[in-house]
Amino acid sequence: MVADIRIVGSIDEDTYEDFCLRMDVLERLASKSKKQTTITLEVTSEGGSAHLALAIVSRMRLSKLRINTLATGRVASAATIIVAAGAKRFMAKEAWFMVHEDSGELSGTITELEHQVWHLREMENQWNQL
Repeated sequence: MVADIRIVGSIDEDTYEDFCLRMDVLERLASKSKKQTTITLEVTSEGGSAHLALAIVSRMRLSKLRINTLATGRVASAATIIVAAGAKRFMAKEAWFMVHEDSGELSGTITELEHQVWHLREMENQWNQL
């Protein structure tokens, strides 16, 4: 069985929920089939929540299904991590990737700032490992 899922637009709570629901359906169908199921996850996204991108990657890795990824259009920021997590990764000739360090504003006590920076570094390390 071959199936497709698309992530288009911002990586947010709705994207994560939709992805999980689609995976649930495909996993149920695959469990009834005796054939190996391969999913092609097509990604066209300007990015979004880094935490939710990592949650999508976790959901991909926890699945028994083979998930290949295909980058189309612009694939930026958090979306690049999702594409990188595919069993096989493909890129359309017209696709563009954009990767950057995480950024944001920090506030709080010195201890709180240190914790926030530590967390950002750990997240960046996770991304680099993927």
